[in-house]
Amino acid sequence: MSKNKRRSGGGAAEQPPPAAQQQPPAEAMEVDIDDDANLSEDEEGGTRVGGIYIPPPVPPYCSTECKGPRLIITHISNYNFKSYAGHVMLGPFHQRFSAIIGPNGSGKSNVIDSMLFVFGYRAQKIRSKKLSVLLHSSSKHPNTNSCSVGVHFKQIVDKEDGSFESVPNSEFVVARTAFRDNSSYYTVDNKRVHFKEVSKLLKQHGIDLDHNRFLILQGEVESISMMKPKAMTENDCGLLEYLEDIVGTTRYKQPLVKINERVELLNEERTEKHNRCKLAEREMKDLEKPMHEAVEYLKLENSLTRTKNQQIQKYISEQKKKIAELEVEREQAGGILKKHDETYEALKKERVEKEHLVKEEIKQYDGLAKKKDDKEAALKASLANYTKVQANMKATNDRRKKTKDQIESEKKKLLELKEIPEKNAKEIAESEKKIESLSKQKTDIEAKLTENLATLKDETKVLLEEKEKLQTELIDLKKAVDDSKSALSLAESELKICQHNETTEKRKLETLKYSFEDSNKTFQEKQARLQELEKNLPQLRTDLQTAKGKLQENVNEEKELRGQLRAVQGKLQESMQAAQSTRSQGKVLDALMKQKNEGRIPGILGRLGNLGGIDSKFDVAISTCCGHLDFIVVETVNTAQACIDYLKKSDIGRASFIALEKIQQYAQYCNRQIQTPENVHRLFDLIRVEDERVLPAFYFALRDTLVAENLDQGQRIAYGAKRYRVVTLGGDVIETSGTMSGGGRSMQRGRMGTKVQTKTSASDTPKSNKELEHLQVRAQEIQSQINYLQEQQGELEQQIQRMSSQLKGQENEVKRLKLDVSSLAEQLPRLKDQVERQQARVAQTHSDPEKVRALEEQVAECKETHTKSSEAANKIQKQVDGVTKKINDITNSKVKDLQTKINNFTKQIDKLTTNISKLTVEVKTSERNVKKTEDKIKNMEEEVVAAEQAIRAGCDEREALEKEASDLKQEIDELKVEIEKAHEGSSSIKKEIVAIQKKEAEGKMKRLEFEQILQSIEKKLSEVKDTIPHWKNKLKPLKLHEIPGEPTPEPLKEYTEEELNSYKLSDLQYQFSIQEEKLNASKPNLSSDPGLDQSVPKDEKTKSKDSLEQSDSQKENVPEPVQQAAPASQQQQQPMEVSVEAN
Repeated sequence: MSKNKRRSGGGAAEQPPPAAQQQPPAEAMEVDIDDDANLSEDEEGGTRVGGIYIPPPVPPYCSTECKGPRLIITHISNYNFKSYAGHVMLGPFHQRFSAIIGPNGSGKSNVIDSMLFVFGYRAQKIRSKKLSVLLHSSSKHPNTNSCSVGVHFKQIVDKEDGSFESVPNSEFVVARTAFRDNSSYYTVDNKRVHFKEVSKLLKQHGIDLDHNRFLILQGEVESISMMKPKAMTENDCGLLEYLEDIVGTTRYKQPLVKINERVELLNEERTEKHNRCKLAEREMKDLEKPMHEAVEYLKLENSLTRTKNQQIQKYISEQKKKIAELEVEREQAGGILKKHDETYEALKKERVEKEHLVKEEIKQYDGLAKKKDDKEAALKASLANYTKVQANMKATNDRRKKTKDQIESEKKKLLELKEIPEKNAKEIAESEKKIESLSKQKTDIEAKLTENLATLKDETKVLLEEKEKLQTELIDLKKAVDDSKSALSLAESELKICQHNETTEKRKLETLKYSFEDSNKTFQEKQARLQELEKNLPQLRTDLQTAKGKLQENVNEEKELRGQLRAVQGKLQESMQAAQSTRSQGKVLDALMKQKNEGRIPGILGRLGNLGGIDSKFDVAISTCCGHLDFIVVETVNTAQACIDYLKKSDIGRASFIALEKIQQYAQYCNRQIQTPENVHRLFDLIRVEDERVLPAFYFALRDTLVAENLDQGQRIAYGAKRYRVVTLGGDVIETSGTMSGGGRSMQRGRMGTKVQTKTSASDTPKSNKELEHLQVRAQEIQSQINYLQEQQGELEQQIQRMSSQLKGQENEVKRLKLDVSSLAEQLPRLKDQVERQQARVAQTHSDPEKVRALEEQVAECKETHTKSSEAANKIQKQVDGVTKKINDITNSKVKDLQTKINNFTKQIDKLTTNISKLTVEVKTSERNVKKTEDKIKNMEEEVVAAEQAIRAGCDEREALEKEASDLKQEIDELKVEIEKAHEGSSSIKKEIVAIQKKEAEGKMKRLEFEQILQSIEKKLSEVKDTIPHWKNKLKPLKLHEIPGEPTPEPLKEYTEEELNSYKLSDLQYQFSIQEEKLNASKPNLSSDPGLDQSVPKDEKTKSKDSLEQSDSQKENVPEPVQQAAPASQQQQQPMEVSVEAN
């Protein structure tokens, strides 16, 4: 097959090597698989051993036997491949042997290159750096975008007599196409395929593209013979490796390496697991006894977990009941607020509508003013357009007339051009006939002239000598003629120069007169415009200053009003803050503070949390640990009783009170300094007050509670030699009894501000509601005045900007006109003086009559001298001409007549030839000129039509602009009238707005009261709701331990409401304490439980141990009601307080 086709260099083709020899792996062909992914790792016939793939053996394609069908190449089709331009078909090839012969450079090697290209060799193997170099490139085909090669195969069956038979339907074509961007693809029978499919198809017919068992290229036999016995490195190829590749044992190399690695890995794993098994057996025997202790401990812990599960579920149930009650209260308060908001929104909507009316009037005024300015600008533009249209119409009409004249001229020219071809054709035919006749006559005369020239020289000898003598005399006479002519020219030039100055000066005078008249006209126009502007400028400046003054008055008035507004708002803010401080804790406190402000119940100081301030850092701490912050501080017990009576009578609610006269024993502790562990702060010392009378109340509520940074520090301080009540910054509270509460989502904040919110002195008593309403109305009135002033300022600023721009433009124009007028005023006298001087110069510049007369006489004398010398020369010239005539007569009788005839014939022939060429060119030129002239006439006629249309359109536009200008003037006058009407104010609407704003202010005060009631309910509801997720999160980590050797414990029970109602929190707390004591008494080593150690990772065991060690801290999850249920011996002994609840 193709192994018989070889590359040929400069010499004869080398003989192919024996079939048994194969190409070395190092030189194996490089297949271009850029467009292929590995379709499948496993080849057909391969096997797998333990997941390791072993390739199939290479089939023996080469054989001396020839039985059955075999594959041959019939043709190779090339398209733009290397030296083949276009489609080139090579073949048909012989079924046994084909040779490519030809001189060097004829493209023999391109045949084998085309095969290598189809078989997938890379560009380097086809003597190219990249695929795009394979594209054909020549002067006739410089820009080919692709090339392709198709190899035509078919199967044949050899016969004994040397012939063959083709196998039916065995033909197929393998082709490859490459592009200029170095990409390529393969096809089989025009179907696009991957290279792997091509390789598989050819392998079925004995062509192995992977191992290259079918092709030996030039020079590769020598490389096989020069191989080393064995490769020196892994990447080299020696004869041993080459033979192994041929035999097929190379395929075992990679599988053997992988199998050895697998065996080593399995041995290591076996050894490791065997050692671990022995170690575990020893450990299990040592841990049997500690395991039983750990199991007992886990049982106790499971019991404690079940108790804690009951306890937390009970608390969650209580909190849900409280949430339901608070949600009912919130719905009632929300309904009242919603009804109030509807009324308030109606007032607000009415005010907005009226404000919108005021803005619409202002907007209407601004719109009219802007519309008037726009109309004036449009009028100015319309007048400018009118002037422009008029000028365009005149220019268009002039251009139309000129074009029509040109059309008539071009039409005449066109008629002449159309007659040229026919006329010139006749003249060319006649001239050709004349040339033929004259050429024949010229030949006859030239023969006769040759005979006469021999006898001419002797007959003219005497006449030639006489002619030479006369010519010598004529030279002197001609010199005299030339001299006289030069003298005459000189005299005539002097005469012209003498008269030149007078003409020049007259021309200068005309130019100066025109310049003076034009400058004088421009001066008059600019002076008139300057006077007009100087007349208007003072009034414009006055108007501008008036507007600026009015704007400044508005600005000053606005500043004054803003100062008043700030003062009113300051008073209003203080009053509202004071009022709000009494309303922020609900309707009970609001009602009591109202009674205090109105003087009905004196002696009320306010809510305890509002009487002091603390840094925001300690907000959570004090809000969480101090339950007395919502108590109301009064001076005496009588005041407290009066408050209780009022609450009962009004049925508002209930409250708790602290009477200062009953807690004065705590005053001695207020200023006492105590030594604290780790120098932490006492919470009481961090509180700031304005009235020191309330300090005993704060000490009564807090005592010596300390503040810790975190829970770790808090536990160290609380459980020291001396027990302290400690609260952390995160809200965790550790009581002196050791119980913990707070933290998580249950922490509180915002119950005390950063400064004192309620003033206790009489002078700081908040204003009454009536005074607050008056301040709000006053603030609204001032704000309305400010808004109106701002609207006026906007109008004035626009007016000032417009007038400033106009003034600046006119001032610049005045400056420019002054410069122009000044310049012209200086220029006109100079021009006038120049005209007068030039007139005098013209009057003085006259040609000298005497000199002119003398020059004229000199010219006449030179003319006479020239005439005489010319006559003398002409006389001798006539004698020379006579002798010449005699010579010519003799010559003419012998030669000249013949020569003249020959010359005449030659001239006529040349003239006719030139004329023919000229006529031919004229015909060609006339054809082009006819087309040009016709196009030119057509274009000019179109220009005329377009000009006429433009003139008609201009007339229409001019009429439209006249009408538009008239309409604009009328509209401007109407707008001026409307602006005067729109300038009127809207005082009645503004008064209505002020009244509505007053009602709105009252509504805001009422809404504030309703909001505070609703916020108080929502705050309580939120606090209660926040505790539920916290306790539910405490339920999530509760899990029962699985104990080795015993049944899996039942999951923690989720109790129903009926079941929870049967329990009491105090009983559950007592049960929890007993179990906790038992658990603390037992401290087993959990790590010694072999069952746990093998079933739970080490980090899980560590977590279990940590949870047991922290069992003391589990009381932090017990809520306040639970703490209160603890035995009396564990509760802190509380000092006496007056706490009265009004039912």
